[in-house]
Amino acid sequence: MNILKDSSLQASKPVTIWLKSCLVLVLCMVAIGGLTRLTESGLSIVEWKLVTGIFPPLSEAGWEAEFGEYQTSPEFVKKNSYMELSDFKRIFWLEYLHRLLGRLIGLVFLLPLIIFTLRRSAPPYWLKRFWCIFLLICLQGGVGWYMVKSGLVHDPWVSPYRLAFHLSLATIILGCIYLCIKGIRGNIHPPYRGKGVLLLISIQIIWGAFVAGLDAGMIYNSFPLMGDRFMAEELFSTFPIWRSAFEHHATVQFIHRWFAFIVLISIIWQAITLRTTASFMVVGIALLQITLGIATLLSVVNITLASIHQLVAMGLVLAQLYVIIQSPNGAKSGIITS
Repeated sequence: MNILKDSSLQASKPVTIWLKSCLVLVLCMVAIGGLTRLTESGLSIVEWKLVTGIFPPLSEAGWEAEFGEYQTSPEFVKKNSYMELSDFKRIFWLEYLHRLLGRLIGLVFLLPLIIFTLRRSAPPYWLKRFWCIFLLICLQGGVGWYMVKSGLVHDPWVSPYRLAFHLSLATIILGCIYLCIKGIRGNIHPPYRGKGVLLLISIQIIWGAFVAGLDAGMIYNSFPLMGDRFMAEELFSTFPIWRSAFEHHATVQFIHRWFAFIVLISIIWQAITLRTTASFMVVGIALLQITLGIATLLSVVNITLASIHQLVAMGLVLAQLYVIIQSPNGAKSGIITS
């Protein structure tokens, strides 16, 4: 392997364990974030208290105050006015766990990073990369609140655009950590083979976020037809037409359900071209993901199926990254394949 010493990752075992732990935490964060959205718990905490928010209400008076704040929100006024304090607690705890885990990820990433930086446990090139990931994690926290805030003004639901941004950034953070674990050289890009497939997978995930944000999976719960038609009659009925692809429930669902097969075809073609174990593994994961997607639709968005569907999407991204860095051209492009 022709790898420059000043840019290769010659990190200690603690650095590797740290990165892998952060990867697992981010995956857990994505899973809990999906559950928060599916159970409509995400708007239960109406303020972002970075420090004091670490602690949940510790007394009955505290719970009453927290519930009182929620009662001023559009979600309570327009959807959940029937709720008593006991009902509120059920949705509060999941959102609280989501936010607490976000803070934990920040600390688990930051504190060891400070130590590794002071001890120079990795080359400066990689320490810079790690600090960039930490900044992305901080940005993700802000984007999360930016998303939640969109559901606290007039309407009791978050902006699907902000939700898509939030999920996309989580996917980027996950991918960056994974690439650090695998020891990719940052000054030479990975080979272009496989990048197009990764782009298609990413687009499909983004449209999945729009499906979730619009609750578009709650309609036309049949497959392959939408009701008794291949294409629902009202498709692309929002004007200007381009907005239908992002804001019209049936159109967003139609794009998401059939773009999946475009992604699958590209993945199969990749496997036929590369003929590697990794590329065929991606085909298997993609088939599983499509099956889960159809099952989620037919079940009218069963929470368990939908959660697994989202997690497998993250697995598909990581598997495709593995294909890219294990490409036959990898050794020529400065990629560590061990």
